[in-house]
Amino acid sequence: FFSSRRRHTRLQGDWSSDVCSSDLLAARDGDWTVAIRDSLASMKIGQDVTIGGGVTLYLVGSALQGMGAATVRALVLQTEVPAAQLRVAIRDLQSRRGTGQPVAETLRYELAALGKVLSGTDSDLLPASRFTLSADRTRRQFEAAYGDLIAESEKPFWLSKPALVRQRWRFEAEPLWLRVFQQPVAKLLVDMNLLGVSDLGARAARVQLEWDATMVTCALVLFRRDHGKTAATLADLAPAYLLAVPSDPFCGEPLRYRVDGQNWVLWSVGSDGVDNAARFQEFRHRNESGELAGGDIFYTSTEPQVDRERYRDCLKKSKRPQ
Repeated sequence: FFSSRRRHTRLQGDWSSDVCSSDLLAARDGDWTVAIRDSLASMKIGQDVTIGGGVTLYLVGSALQGMGAATVRALVLQTEVPAAQLRVAIRDLQSRRGTGQPVAETLRYELAALGKVLSGTDSDLLPASRFTLSADRTRRQFEAAYGDLIAESEKPFWLSKPALVRQRWRFEAEPLWLRVFQQPVAKLLVDMNLLGVSDLGARAARVQLEWDATMVTCALVLFRRDHGKTAATLADLAPAYLLAVPSDPFCGEPLRYRVDGQNWVLWSVGSDGVDNAARFQEFRHRNESGELAGGDIFYTSTEPQVDRERYRDCLKKSKRPQ
């Protein structure tokens, strides 16, 4: 089982590496059509990687989709991509939108993989281990914990409460004397595993946002070329450029948008669900406790590298960049 998944991942990785190298070479040579095409292919490969696999493949696929989307936006904003290629990109993005593997399905595959591991575990390795570890009990606890998490992942992000599932299954939540009599190793294994999978809903919403932001960016650039001005609202893009204005996957409301002079800002409220008017990026400012948290996820019409440098400087100068 695992060897076949590793071969699948390696083949997908080799393929995506070839595509990523191809779009960089095409961009270097000024062949924007090929560069956009191959960057979109990288996003599609990222979607395909997630299908039929567990958390590891989901994370790899999400990273590929994010890198491909960022490359498409950079090319569209910084180069003269032909209008025909922009229309093709918008059509491809709309047709593939939301076709990746749902988080609930990913968690089911992960649980199946864990079951295969536990089914090969001998619970009677040592007589003394029966008191602290049982493969059967561990499997039942994983099934119960993942059942809770799958139920939450099937809800819209703004209605799901994966943190409550995480808290419910925390190893420290029980008194020490109770932990000893309930085979603590099994509960500890569940707790450690949930730590790595309980935020998949936020990752899925971020991936969806990357697709939507890339699609909207292409439409905004095309609108400006056709009309000689920046779209005043996202509603101006539908239905001529977009079938519909995409919703914010973190709150269900339309994506936020404003025009700043000749430039524009597109943003999502982010995982905290609070609209900060795109004043600072998510997890790039420090709250009162000194932790990186909060903020919005936003995209601008200016060069991405300039934005990164500006916010890096803000972090150095202030706890909360304005």
